[in-house]
Amino acid sequence: MKKTFSLVLAVLCCLTGLSSCRFSKKDNILRYDLASDPRNLDPQTVTDNAGKTVLKHVFEGLVAKNEDGSIHTVCAENYTVSEDGLSYTFPLKKALTWSNGDPLTADDFVFAFQRLFSPETSAHDYASFLCIKNAEEVLDGKAAPSDLGVRADGNTVVFELSYRNQDFLRALTEVSAFPCNRKFFEESRGKYGSDASFLLYNGKFVISDWQKGKYVSLRQNRKYYAPDTVLSDGINFYTAADNDISQRLLDGTTDLAVLPWEIASNVDTEKFNIREFYTTTWVLGFNQNVSAFRNTAIRQAFTLPLNNINAQVECRADFLPANGILPPDLSQNKSKTNLPILQSDAQTLFSSGMKEIAPETLPQKLTVLIPDRQEFKLFMTFAQKAWMDNFGIAVNFRALENSDYDSALKSGDFDLALFPLTAESNSPSSIYSLFSSQSSANYLHWESPDFDSILQKIGASTDSKEKEALLSDAEKLLTEEAVVFPVFYQKSFYVLNKRLENAGISPFDSAIDLTNAYKNNRT
Repeated sequence: MKKTFSLVLAVLCCLTGLSSCRFSKKDNILRYDLASDPRNLDPQTVTDNAGKTVLKHVFEGLVAKNEDGSIHTVCAENYTVSEDGLSYTFPLKKALTWSNGDPLTADDFVFAFQRLFSPETSAHDYASFLCIKNAEEVLDGKAAPSDLGVRADGNTVVFELSYRNQDFLRALTEVSAFPCNRKFFEESRGKYGSDASFLLYNGKFVISDWQKGKYVSLRQNRKYYAPDTVLSDGINFYTAADNDISQRLLDGTTDLAVLPWEIASNVDTEKFNIREFYTTTWVLGFNQNVSAFRNTAIRQAFTLPLNNINAQVECRADFLPANGILPPDLSQNKSKTNLPILQSDAQTLFSSGMKEIAPETLPQKLTVLIPDRQEFKLFMTFAQKAWMDNFGIAVNFRALENSDYDSALKSGDFDLALFPLTAESNSPSSIYSLFSSQSSANYLHWESPDFDSILQKIGASTDSKEKEALLSDAEKLLTEEAVVFPVFYQKSFYVLNKRLENAGISPFDSAIDLTNAYKNNRT
C-alpha cells in the first residue's frame, strides 16, 4: 500500500510540475573549480577574480548583467535617468533583507560607496565611478565621504554625476557596487570579509563554510526575499591550487570548466555540452621604444606585406585568420574589417618613412616576441620572408612559453610582439581601452592624445548613435595608424555537465553565474 501511494505521489509531482521532479535535492549542489583561493571577500576591496566570483553568488547589487550584456534590475524595483544623464535614481524593492534578518536599505548602498572612496579603505576598483560628484575629492582626502554624490532619499538610492557616463549602469553591476551594512561592518572591527563569520549577505546564497586553500561552500540564504527563485541547494567552489581542473570535470567531480581546445575537442558529447566563443584577437604590434616604429609610414610598410599571410597558415580548429581587431563574438562589433586600405605599396611607404627618421633608429636585425606555438611560428616564417624580400631586414622570432613570455611582454623586452587582446567586458571599448596611454596593458607604449580624447568621449556619451560613431573613429585611428596588425582570432571553450541547466556564462570577463542554475536529474 505504501509503495502504491509513493508511486501515485511521484506521478502527481511530475504532472503538476513540482520542482522535486525537475531535480533531486539529494544531488543538487553545484560544483566549480576556482583558479585560486580568494584573498578576501570584502566587496569594496576585493581584487582577485576568485573572490569576485564567490561574492557575485552571495551578494546582489542594484542591477545585474544578462549574458548578452543588457542590464536588468535586482535590488532596484526600477530606475530612471535624468535627461542630462547626470542623475540616476533607484527605488529599492520592498522586503529586502540581510542574511541576519536586518532590513536592507538605501543607506547600505550609500555606505558601500562611501567606503569605496574613503582613503582609509584602500580600494582599487573605483575607476568606473569617478564620474560621481566629488568622487576624486573624497578619494584624495579633500572632502568627507558624506560629500560623495550618493544619497538615500527614503528607500531610494540617488546618484549625482559630475559628467555623463554611458557605462554607469554597467559599472553598477560590478562587485565594488554591492551594499554594505554599516552596523555589521563596524562591529567586525577591521575583519570584514576576512572570514565567513565576518560577512553579511543579501544574495541567494550564504557562505556556510570557508576552508582556505580547499573550498568555499555556499548554501541557500533562508532570508532571501524571493526563495522560490533559488533552484539549487548550494554551490561548492573548490580552491586547491593543485586541482587538475580538466580531469575533475571529466570524472564528474565538478560541473563546469573552461578547457583548452586540446581537451574540449575530445570530450564525450553524450555527457557534456560545449559552448564556444571567439573572445581573443592575437595581434602583431610595434614597440614604440624602438624610435623608428613611432613613424606611421614605417609601421604601415611593415604591415602591408602581411595581408592574407594568416590565411596561408594551417591552424587548429580554435584559431581563425583575423580581419579585424575586435573578436567576432563581441557584442556591438559592427566592424567588417579593420585592415587599412593603403594607396601605396610596401616599398614606397618604407622609403617614405626612412626619409622621415634617422636610419640608424631602425635596427637591421629585429626580434619578434611570440608564444611558443606552432601557428605563430608558421606565421612568423612567412613574415620573415616578406620583410626580407621587401626591405632587406632580417627578423628573428623569440618563442617563449607561458610565464617567460608574459614576463618579456610586460617588461617590453621586444622590438615587435605577437600578443592577445581579450576584452574584460562585452563592449568594443574594453578592447580599445587597452591602447589608452594610461592602460597598464599598453605593452607597446603607444600614445595618442587624439585616441585618448575619443575614449573619454565614448565613456561620457549617453547617445547610442554618437557612441557608435565614436567607436568607429577609435577603430579607424588604430587601423590607419597601423598600431597593430590582427593575425588570429581564438576561441574559448566552456564545457558543462549535461545535467547542468541555466548556468550563466560571460566569456569576455571569464565570469560564470550559477545563481539561477540547477541540476536536471530526470532520466
